[in-house]
Amino acid sequence: MTAIRLGLTGLLLAAISACAPTAVDEPAGPLVALINAPAEQRVSMVAATLQQEVTGVRSCCSFSFARSQPVRFQETHRDLFGSRAAPQAASLARNLGARLAVMAGAPRYERTVESVDGGREVRGVVQLRATVLDADSGEQLGTVGSLTFRDRRLEGEDQQLPEVEDDPLMIDLTRQAVSDLAPHLAALLEDLSEDFATGSSF
Repeated sequence: MTAIRLGLTGLLLAAISACAPTAVDEPAGPLVALINAPAEQRVSMVAATLQQEVTGVRSCCSFSFARSQPVRFQETHRDLFGSRAAPQAASLARNLGARLAVMAGAPRYERTVESVDGGREVRGVVQLRATVLDADSGEQLGTVGSLTFRDRRLEGEDQQLPEVEDDPLMIDLTRQAVSDLAPHLAALLEDLSEDFATGSSF
């Protein structure tokens, strides 16, 4: 009887183990903090949209991204202006346990409005750039940029003009620039992840 009980107990434990959820492996490679920076080039939609586009690139990714919410919180509570941007971005990444920081900004983000023939012409120009930093040292490891995207629209002067970042023209141009930038950033991060995996120095 004891042997039978032990056998039944073993079968029961095996069945429970089979039903238990299995652990999900974390993505390989370094954790990446994607930050809207430097502050003077900040466009609020860029980091989140770029992160989504990068993860959608074919054959990507052997690295993982830090959760967006704590990154967004910290980037609005740090001095990311000018020469302080890189060391602060590296510090932000370290604080979240990331090995790489990516500063994503818009060196060109311009909207001009001119009156024309009883209406107005709205022109937009957007170019993006991403700079990758070693979170430990703050060293710049690479920079990639998008093409420059331009467009315009004609409308009546009585139409309400939205805030720049809410303007559909600027949103569309930003999305185009993000789509252009994403595969280049994905390739750079993949190369750096491989360097980390092989123990190569930067």
